[in-house]
Amino acid sequence: DAAYWNIADLAITVVAVLELLVTACLAVMTTTTNNEEKLAKAARVTVLMRALRCVRVVRLVKLLHSPILRDLANMMVGFVIGIPSLVWVLCLFLVILYMIGLVFRQAFGPSPGQDLLSVCPSGDEVTDWQDDVCKVHYIYGEEYFGTVAQSMFTSFRFMLGD
Repeated sequence: DAAYWNIADLAITVVAVLELLVTACLAVMTTTTNNEEKLAKAARVTVLMRALRCVRVVRLVKLLHSPILRDLANMMVGFVIGIPSLVWVLCLFLVILYMIGLVFRQAFGPSPGQDLLSVCPSGDEVTDWQDDVCKVHYIYGEEYFGTVAQSMFTSFRFMLGD
């Protein structure tokens, strides 16, 4: 039974190669001569060869009855059934991350009106640790916990161990 399908696949491949050759000849004919009858005949042959490609669909239908694809279909159904639970887990995770971001923003973020990043270099570039204006912990707090979004992102990176 498999041998017949292999022969059918070989025939379809040969037809596809022939179609490619006909298309190439068609392109050459249209540039050298303007013979409309040859052009119409070549176009019909090309359409017929493309229609023969539909035979491959029969092979795919036969594969749908194999046990391997049944297992794959069961796995996909399980995945689709689990999507609503995954969405709720994501929502819960985002709410927790938002709450942690709010707490860390208040605890480690800059004071109202504080803008050390415009005056001082980045926390990694500070060389004078005794500077009264550019204190490293304030710069890092503003850099990583300046907004709730930055605080959430920093907290997420903490959770990943980054």
